[in-house]
Amino acid sequence: MKKFKYGLNTIAFFLSLLVLIPNAMAESKSPEILSESWAMTPKSDKVGDFQQALKDHTKHRSELKDPRKWDLYSQVLGSNLDTVIARSFGFTWADMDAYAIWSQDKNPVQHFNDAVMPNVSNLGHYLSVIDVANSHWGPEVTFRYVGVSSYHVKQGHQGAMEKDIKLFSDVAKENNWDYNWSWAQGVGSEGNMSLAIPYKNWAAMAPPEQEFSEMMAKHLRSEKKAKKVFERWQSHFDSIEYDIYVLRTDLMP
Repeated sequence: MKKFKYGLNTIAFFLSLLVLIPNAMAESKSPEILSESWAMTPKSDKVGDFQQALKDHTKHRSELKDPRKWDLYSQVLGSNLDTVIARSFGFTWADMDAYAIWSQDKNPVQHFNDAVMPNVSNLGHYLSVIDVANSHWGPEVTFRYVGVSSYHVKQGHQGAMEKDIKLFSDVAKENNWDYNWSWAQGVGSEGNMSLAIPYKNWAAMAPPEQEFSEMMAKHLRSEKKAKKVFERWQSHFDSIEYDIYVLRTDLMP
């Protein structure tokens, strides 16, 4: 993925991660809300077989009455266009145990191993904790594409970064920003912060009439202070990566 850096005045290109967050979650103190993802890259000569097998597997899970809803995504930029990401969200750590019991009982993994895995060259598994309080993405949101920014946080910058995330989100909400967005923190060794925004189509990705930097300057009553905020934000990261994903409804039941 191409690496680059930019300020949040171009935050029209943002969001994590592919999640729909019920607004009610943000209004009460609740357990951490998780999302789980599986990234599957097919063998170069098995792309068609992989997609058909994955489509069959999603149908199989539906027939088993999988308690989770899994959405499928693919990148539309870069060189990883054949990789498909299966993602589910909206559950707690305790729910992970309950799902493990369901999986053991229904054994959907056997079908996956038999039908899908023979066509897969690489498989990755990821968990993220959704920052519900600082996100704005309810179940009524409809989209086809999602823009995802992944932030590689410098050591020692986590706390300061979280304060800035709250500031950015407060400013967006205060000004009734036209976009929905979601923040999420990865779990494990690749625990990067991510920010995502949904789009109905390509036209919706055009820069907004009002830059985010203008809203920040209005909030702080100073363009100079706003500039310092963006510079501070940039200092939290070793790098920032941006990707666009499309919802693969053709592979979903």
